[in-house]
Amino acid sequence: MAYSQKQFLLVEPIAKTPYPPLGLMKISNMLRKKYKKCVIFATVGNQIPKGLIRPYSIHITSLFTWDLDKLIKSIHFYADKFPRSKIFVGGIAASLLPDLITSATGIIPHKGLLEEAESFSPDYSLSFSRRINASLTYTSRGCPVDVDSALYQNLSRNFLLKIIGKKTFLLNCHI
Repeated sequence: MAYSQKQFLLVEPIAKTPYPPLGLMKISNMLRKKYKKCVIFATVGNQIPKGLIRPYSIHITSLFTWDLDKLIKSIHFYADKFPRSKIFVGGIAASLLPDLITSATGIIPHKGLLEEAESFSPDYSLSFSRRINASLTYTSRGCPVDVDSALYQNLSRNFLLKIIGKKTFLLNCHI
């Protein structure tokens, strides 16, 4: 690999679900389109993938708010290892608790969806150390944990399911 190729690192600090992070998978294809000659590295936890020399940018996702300590440790780990690389942080926990992440790391996380990446299909070549032997479909199915900082409860309060006959409609209650 020529060093002139831009390297990007996609990080999932902790893998608590059997599914790879959809947002990072979309970011991968967005980066591949934007930088024709680039190399994408994906990892779980705090480890440097073989062949990674100096990432142009590092993209770290977050999922559960109760795993924020692992997210912050990952941010510090990669900031120390690659001080010249730009670090981007996003995901659910980052969207819900951005001030906490900024105060702990100095990085202002992205809140909400990364609109620039939403039009891209996921890069299914990235498994994030999971053995995937099936097709993946993402959908909201709720969250069993009822805490004020949970995204599902915060979002679902604004929607109402209305069942008419055999059809179900999702109504946005923001009026």
